Amino acid sequence: MSQASNRTVQRHFPPLVLHSSFGPECLLSPTRLTLNTVFAADVGKPPVLPPSVRSGNEAANPSGSFDPIPKPKGDVCRPSRHGYTLSVVLNWPPHIYEEVETYMQSIALKHLDIRKHLREQKDQKLSLVHTEAETCFPILSTYKDGWATKDFLRIALSTAKAQAQAAANSDEERD
Repeated sequence: MSQASNRTVQRHFPPLVLHSSFGPECLLSPTRLTLNTVFAADVGKPPVLPPSVRSGNEAANPSGSFDPIPKPKGDVCRPSRHGYTLSVVLNWPPHIYEEVETYMQSIALKHLDIRKHLREQKDQKLSLVHTEAETCFPILSTYKDGWATKDFLRIALSTAKAQAQAAANSDEERD
């Protein structure tokens, strides 16, 4: 009997407490494959896509040439009508998208007539704006037929027109 009384009972689980401590962990190196790839907008080459995203045409052509990025189906700024949102389709980092958008608004106001739609603008002025935009942001030249530049201009013109109308309406209300 004396042997049985000398035995101690060991707990299988630690007692429940409000404080837990964790030992140090080894830091793992980041993986090579990521879901988010950031492309610089100011480089003269087209963005480099991971092999899993490339089309067979790009992978088979190691010379560095590329197919321009085609325009998505639908109209810009009309996602409810089977269109698309430009920032979502381009998938650029927000600070680069905002920088390009601000620049496109400034050159649209400088060279184009905000009372007219994009298709009503003079061809000479549109080509001047396209050239300026692609010179400042070469990534815009990677989009087939300059659709990204045209969409930025459409947004800039509609925003400027709406702001001008709102200012005119507020002036009429004051009088």
